[in-house]
This record gives sequence, structure tokens and C-alpha cells, in this order.
Amino acid sequence: MRRSIQRSALALLCSTALCSTVLGGSSSARADDIVILPGQQMAFILEGAMATCSLTSIVGNTVTGVRKMPSRAWIYSGFICGMINLATGPIVMVYGTDPKVEYGLGMGGMHTVVGLANLGVAIWNAHLWHKARTAAPADAPPPPPAPAVSLAPLLGRDRQGASVLGLSLSASY
Repeated sequence: MRRSIQRSALALLCSTALCSTVLGGSSSARADDIVILPGQQMAFILEGAMATCSLTSIVGNTVTGVRKMPSRAWIYSGFICGMINLATGPIVMVYGTDPKVEYGLGMGGMHTVVGLANLGVAIWNAHLWHKARTAAPADAPPPPPAPAVSLAPLLGRDRQGASVLGLSLSASY
């Protein structure tokens, strides 16, 4: 079991390093083509962090889901990071098109796709977690029968012949 945890941690570290390298790598574009606006460098750093968050969460949810051992921590990270990326996608598509339209549409599309994938895997993992918690073990005794309680309208007459209107409560076990 310890080896599998070490392998998972190593895979997580490698995927994080790969994501940061891809997102933070420089291109061979000419300096005339790229215009750096104020605050744009911080925006690229935040986009890289959000994408790394979702990609790490996708890997964690997938590994625990395939092993049929869902973890609530990965489920929560999947929902949180997935929603952040899903909300970021349209914002980047609209406001990230200032230097080049392709940058905004590409990065916004990437955030939307990664966010949807993260939410999908987190929902699948949450379904597995819920199914494992609600399934009764085979050797467990059946639960005791619940008492039956019901309310019914009461219409009738009392001993003196007057009309009676009310509710009747019946309980049986």
C-alpha cells in the first residue's frame, strides 16, 4: 500500500511539473507580436495555478475512482477547482482577447474544458462514494421494521349526537 501512495505522489508531482512547464514555457514568437499589458503577467500565473489545481484534482479523482476507493477530499477539490475553472473560462474568453483574440479564446476554452472534465470526474467519484456508503453489507442483519404512523381525518358523531371533526392518529408496530 505504501508503494502505491509513493507512486501516486510521484505521478502527481510529475503532472504538476509538466503543467507548470507547459503553461509557463516561453515561445519563439517575435517581440513585436506580443504586447504585455499591466497585470497580464499575474493573470498568466493565476491561470497556470488554476489549471494545475484542476489537473491535479482530475488525476486524484480518477485514481481513487478506478481503485473503487473514493475520497471525499478529492471530491471536494474536484468540485471547487472545477467550478473555479468553469467560471474562469468565459471571463478569459471575453477579457483575455486584448493582445490577440486567439489567446483569449484558447485559454478560455482550455479552462472551460478542464473545468467540465474536473466536475465530471468529481461527480462520478461522488456517485461511487455515495453508492459505497448506502450499500448494505451482505452479512448485516436486516434493519428492524419502522413503526407505521398515520394521520387520518376524523368525521363522526359523539355520544350525544353532535358532529365531531378532527384528526385521528394511529400507530402500529
